[in-house]
Amino acid sequence: QRIDLSLIPTSDLITALLNSFLFDQFFYITCSFKGELILWNNQFSHKYCSISTKKAKATHISKEINGSRIAVCSEYENGCLTIFKVNQLNINQFEFDKNYLQINGDFSMSEWTSQNNLLVYQNNDNDFHFILIDPNTGNIINQKKLDVGVEVITPNKKQNLNTNYNLIAFTSLKGRILSIINDTNLEIVLEINIPGSGLMYCISYYGNKILCPSDSGSLSIVDLDPLDPTKYQIQQLPNIEELNSVKYYLEIIESKQNDQLFNLFICNESAIISFVIDSNNINNSKINIQKIQFHSLCGCGIDIISYPDINSIYVASGDLTGAVIIWKQNQTYPVKKFKTDLQGFSSVRCLTWTILENHQFPLVIVGTLDAKLFITPSFNFTNDFDSIEPMIELTTLDSTITCMKWSNNITTNNSILAVGSSNGYIHLFNLEFLRSTNSFNLISLYSQIAHPPSSGAQNLQFGSLTKFAEVWSIAWSPCNTMLATCSEDQSIRVWKVLYNQEINNYTLELLQILTGHTTAVTSLDWKINLKLNESVLVSSADDKTVRVWKMIKQEFKCEKILNTSIEDWHTITYVALNNSADYIVCGTQNGFIVIWDYENGQIQAEKKMHMGSIEGIVWNSKTNLIASCSSDCAVQLYNF
Repeated sequence: QRIDLSLIPTSDLITALLNSFLFDQFFYITCSFKGELILWNNQFSHKYCSISTKKAKATHISKEINGSRIAVCSEYENGCLTIFKVNQLNINQFEFDKNYLQINGDFSMSEWTSQNNLLVYQNNDNDFHFILIDPNTGNIINQKKLDVGVEVITPNKKQNLNTNYNLIAFTSLKGRILSIINDTNLEIVLEINIPGSGLMYCISYYGNKILCPSDSGSLSIVDLDPLDPTKYQIQQLPNIEELNSVKYYLEIIESKQNDQLFNLFICNESAIISFVIDSNNINNSKINIQKIQFHSLCGCGIDIISYPDINSIYVASGDLTGAVIIWKQNQTYPVKKFKTDLQGFSSVRCLTWTILENHQFPLVIVGTLDAKLFITPSFNFTNDFDSIEPMIELTTLDSTITCMKWSNNITTNNSILAVGSSNGYIHLFNLEFLRSTNSFNLISLYSQIAHPPSSGAQNLQFGSLTKFAEVWSIAWSPCNTMLATCSEDQSIRVWKVLYNQEINNYTLELLQILTGHTTAVTSLDWKINLKLNESVLVSSADDKTVRVWKMIKQEFKCEKILNTSIEDWHTITYVALNNSADYIVCGTQNGFIVIWDYENGQIQAEKKMHMGSIEGIVWNSKTNLIASCSSDCAVQLYNF
């Protein structure tokens, strides 16, 4: 059953999550990318206390089995392990002890042992070790060199074995080997080659059983002999389509009615799946499979709309399966879902809201990788996510549709839809709704090559540049008389839009070619800075920079170059201006959102908000809200 919670936002992306009992109460513990550790109530509606580590990029947290200490592994600045303690002040008041222990090292993950020590996994330039650490002093108790790297480790917190030690299981980065280690002397007790195919990214104990799902869709259960943990049996559940994923998290919840049954919850990149496992007879499993899924393959394309007739703010987002999902502000469950092709894949590459005369509600236009333009059928924004409606095909072009942008007079029949494609062309269209036939009429106004292919030997730094120069983004001038395009060819081209009223004909005249970016130019936006009353064009590129171009005497000049302070390798994928052009926002290939002040060029915010590449960002002029989508299948809405 889905429960809507009034969640309190965290400062940045949550990278680690635990549920745990402390002081006879149930808590959630989260750690963010920048190292903020928070203790929450069981509804995520109240923060009891928080503390920040001195090292960012937290990757893993673990809690003491019979205590209140929490270990956090971080990777930045050569990494570290930080051990915090939670203190109870009264029945509903808690705090993190300000005195904590920090140990430097390349530690990826840690788990607490039965002796309340820490087993830490270290990967130091492909030199792999398990290290047993005293959490009181930070001293090393024992260590063991490993032949291969480790994917995941998990302790048995409820074991029922005839041993005087606990067992910790782990899987390696190579093959399908499940290893079990003595948590006291670090000796390998058992190594099991799990039959089947696929990598095992997550494992979990259930009593004496170890559950091992793989990304091929199989689920293996290793049943350890409680009298002799070196003896075991393996049961395998037939392949489950819902388990096919690159990464996933697995959680087990015991049944209160039947000790033999337990619920298995698996959260992968795109869905939450639950089903019941019969621990005595695995063939009786796969009962009552349930699945919650929104975007399932790389979110791509996003837009926001605020329209008086719908009396709210809505976000449209697409993905590579061809799904288009409509979201309502402050509502985490979607309103509506459309599909470009119900029978196959017509992957969404870009999308935009549109408002047509003679039509009551806004609609969404979609451009796809197979060169098609679609539009959503009429819908009234009522909650109906469980049914999927097909979209209406408008036309097919010669090449992948990479970007689209309406001229700024979107609510009139004179508005123009500019569409860019991967063969370097730009197309201009007008769209009308015919009430008499309840149909749409897409009118082609003009098309020409905007960025011709280069000649000569191919430079491997730039995709398929010798074949064509993709148009990656389009921006209309605030007055709608000009537009700008950018491309894989590292240039920005500014065009005059000419209209001959006598023959009802549109053409484009090249005004200026802007150069300076050293790799593909990925995104553009163009607005008027209201404070300075000047026309501002911004561009982003794979060279990790945003350039600000100011029009001086009818020509654009590069006024400033903006850089992020992100340490990891990245490119900048999308850029946008707020309505008054006071601020500039960009999204990066490694999931960061960065905001600069236009006048002084200073960074105002820089936070990791996605686990994947940001594949769409928009700053809505009417609402001042920012929306982003990503290859991690998440859609985010921000207020700045």
